[in-house]
Amino acid sequence: GIRGGTVVGASDFQTSTEELSKAHMQLDAKKLSIMARPFDFNKEDVVMEKPDNFDQSHYLNVGCVINSLFDIFSVDKSFYRRLGNGAVTQLLPSLKSIVK
Repeated sequence: GIRGGTVVGASDFQTSTEELSKAHMQLDAKKLSIMARPFDFNKEDVVMEKPDNFDQSHYLNVGCVINSLFDIFSVDKSFYRRLGNGAVTQLLPSLKSIVK
């Protein structure tokens, strides 16, 4: 099981009047989707600066969570999720502390 009550990350779209990042607007010009803020994987914290360009490796995604769980349970790295450019997603070491 996973201990509840932990939030990792933050939305780029907090209010309807907020100026969104240029990266968000490139991907979602109609403002129909929620997009996360960039994430500092070393500090395991949200980056508040609003980037001009989207770089998939700077964002949390389902692959980060899956690969972190794979790492916790020593799954062979050949099964790890990859980004569109073929790179393995970054891991979230803090997940080790919330997996029971």
